[in-house]
Amino acid sequence: MSPRKRATAALLSPPSSRRVAAWTVGLLLLCIAPNQATAASGSGVAGKITPTKSAEAGPSVDAIAPASPAASAPFVHLQLAGWSRLRGQWLSNPGLGQGGMPGSVSRIAGSAPGGDVGLADARLRLNPTLFIGALAEIHAQIDVSGGLLSGATPAVGSGPLVGLMGGSAWSDLVLVRRAWGTFDLFGLAKLTIGRVGDHFGLGLWRNDGRDRLSDFQSDVDRVGLTAKLFGLKFGLSRDTMGTLPITSKGPEDSALRYGLQDSADVIRYLAQVEGGAPSPTSDGLRWGVAVSYQDQSVALRMEHEDNPDLDAACLSTGNCSQLVPRDALLIVPQGTVSWRTTTKAGVFHAEGEALLRVATVDNTDALPSTDTSTTFVGGAIATRLSLTTGTHRFGLRAGWASGDDAGGFGVLDQANLTVLDPNSKELVHRSFVTGVAAHRGMLVDGLLFREVIGAVANAWYARPSWRLSLGSTSLGRALEIGCLIAGASQSGATPGKASFLGIEPAGRVDWGFGTAGRGVLQFSYFAPGPAFDAGRDGASATAAWRLSAAWIVEF
Repeated sequence: MSPRKRATAALLSPPSSRRVAAWTVGLLLLCIAPNQATAASGSGVAGKITPTKSAEAGPSVDAIAPASPAASAPFVHLQLAGWSRLRGQWLSNPGLGQGGMPGSVSRIAGSAPGGDVGLADARLRLNPTLFIGALAEIHAQIDVSGGLLSGATPAVGSGPLVGLMGGSAWSDLVLVRRAWGTFDLFGLAKLTIGRVGDHFGLGLWRNDGRDRLSDFQSDVDRVGLTAKLFGLKFGLSRDTMGTLPITSKGPEDSALRYGLQDSADVIRYLAQVEGGAPSPTSDGLRWGVAVSYQDQSVALRMEHEDNPDLDAACLSTGNCSQLVPRDALLIVPQGTVSWRTTTKAGVFHAEGEALLRVATVDNTDALPSTDTSTTFVGGAIATRLSLTTGTHRFGLRAGWASGDDAGGFGVLDQANLTVLDPNSKELVHRSFVTGVAAHRGMLVDGLLFREVIGAVANAWYARPSWRLSLGSTSLGRALEIGCLIAGASQSGATPGKASFLGIEPAGRVDWGFGTAGRGVLQFSYFAPGPAFDAGRDGASATAAWRLSAAWIVEF
């Protein structure tokens, strides 16, 4: 993918980042010493981080409880929590017999037809919190991780170790993903400063990666205020967008092996209000509305222009600072709703999220000597329904993301600003794009959206499921069976010019062992539809399957 397309995808994709808020980390380290001295004297630690189990979203979800230091606690003290994950995966024929699918940003895109790929990775995530009295808290999220890639034709990295985000293993081995401080303003509001997780609703667009099985998350550099008034929670923030989730590196040697940052002037203003029931486990209605405005005046020249020489110069010298005009803006209104009620039949829970993306880019440099302005208008919807009666839970997940009838198919269709004219056989500029891709951290299935396409994009889907749970949350066992049915929103951009994407039956087993951890075993089998036919050399797509086993420990 060209640098110019990477830049446009960066602006229009769901938010994510990897820069470190250095000053916050420094403050955290400076305060560890007095805490250690206090701990040696036998003082207690106040505040806690409570893992909340969520079978629907994954093994568990972080819920940070409000800090209330006890009277005997020291003025400054440190608390450490986190989790670890060991995971192995085997993907059989992930390219559907045709290599990497067009627009795929899968880690295994580019594998040979019929090739199998094995993946193994380990992650230790630390969530330290430094309490400074009752008025301030300093938080961080630190990852220690690495991965192994094996198989017929591994397409990522030059050695056995690869980074989980697509970079080299050692650059990603220890990574401070987030570091932020929260400060109480005399009980009237809370001030947040630093690199924070960004989440809303079901994680359709803004997703903080709370699913333990997810590898993608949204992080932003934020200065924000939150306050409660008349039973509502209001939020207002100014976010600096860092490295966005540009994960397609390409198999060629000259492709960039890391996510580039857009220029530092990509600023987002976010307003949000939430209300309703006090918690997701309380009966009643919960709702939220958010509106974000994001703009960008300039971009890095090497991201903007389709010039391989600029790529090479940036890789070899690190000189990527030349800027060019971009004049882009992005507006995203979002809404979410959650309703839970207890009936004679059981507990019914309905959740939903919807968004509309409107954007303009005045200078895309898609083609020389043409009007390169482009307008983007698209939307997406996600719903999740469940009925829990005794040990059984019946569920339905469904959603839709708008697509295009031309250009690329998949998660990068919003970045394909040119299309091949069928009559002249020449590239022509696209002035109107309607494709939208959901966040990659919103996991719906095991293969189609997760690996083959890369995310829910230009598609509709429905996934009914049944789950049987036995025992307690920490020591229990659960079996889940489901089947995904999916189609393309616009068939014109699919390889086979057809609407039906295919079906994916899947099974999952969870087994809890208390404090020793929890095992998760998943299997998915994807039978592709005619939308994936007529790909490379006109071959029909063939079936694929994925087996994954993970061991997760909370502490």
